[in-house]
Amino acid sequence: QEKYRRLGSSTANHSTTVTSMDYSSDRRLLRTCDYAGRIAHWVLPGLKAYTGHESDLRDVEWHTETCVFSWSKKGIWSPGYTISDINCVALSPSRRSLVAAEEDGSVRLFRYPAVGDTCQIYSGHCSAVVALMFSSDDRYLFTVGGYDLCIFQWKHLRAEGPLQAKSGMLDFRAD
Repeated sequence: QEKYRRLGSSTANHSTTVTSMDYSSDRRLLRTCDYAGRIAHWVLPGLKAYTGHESDLRDVEWHTETCVFSWSKKGIWSPGYTISDINCVALSPSRRSLVAAEEDGSVRLFRYPAVGDTCQIYSGHCSAVVALMFSSDDRYLFTVGGYDLCIFQWKHLRAEGPLQAKSGMLDFRAD
């Protein structure tokens, strides 16, 4: 049986629930986001608070991209959006597409990095989209609705022009 030991812990940089975290490709940094919109960076191992200037982290390559706040996702925040309008994001395995799940039930597809606000908007869920993820082969996106109790499967199409997606309901039923 594998055993784990804690290398560090901290709550110093967050005053509310942590909603997501990413680690850098070189495994030296961890990035966390919370419900208040705060981003914190940590030095690994040991989980020590990063004390350098935040702008120095602008070009860090992140292995995962689940935090809704970052330089590479500034385009997902349309004028008038509040912190609670975007629930989660997912980066495609090819790192070409970023999807944002919204409180109104829509899913927005961006080119990655999402520095501009150009996107395609898809509807299907009748309530907030609370989780999403791409398949490992980059062919499908799965989204989970909150109150609608639905899981959707979207085919991720890569055309010569703009990225596209088509929706289809996954055969899912609760007995």
